[in-house]
Amino acid sequence: MSRFGTEDSENIKVKVANLTPLNTKRSKCSVWKQFLDFCKERSYNIEDPTISVTTLASILEDYSFNMKKKNLEDYKESVVKVNYIFRLFDEKKMQN
Repeated sequence: MSRFGTEDSENIKVKVANLTPLNTKRSKCSVWKQFLDFCKERSYNIEDPTISVTTLASILEDYSFNMKKKNLEDYKESVVKVNYIFRLFDEKKMQN
């Protein structure tokens, strides 16, 4: 008997999603919605399959620098937001 399981990647995704805390899911959804709203306001089309990495980097830089809190104050750690958005992009890419 092997010490390694036999779960396939689809079952793993489902099980990991079920283990993800509800607050984390809500935070990811909230950040993704804010980013999509930002892109819409700026007329950025991130759904374009031909979009370059350089263009995406420029959009993320614009977002991280110009994103404000709901009370219109600046965030203190823009790098954290950029890293979080990159993770969300990876997750969205893996879902497709």
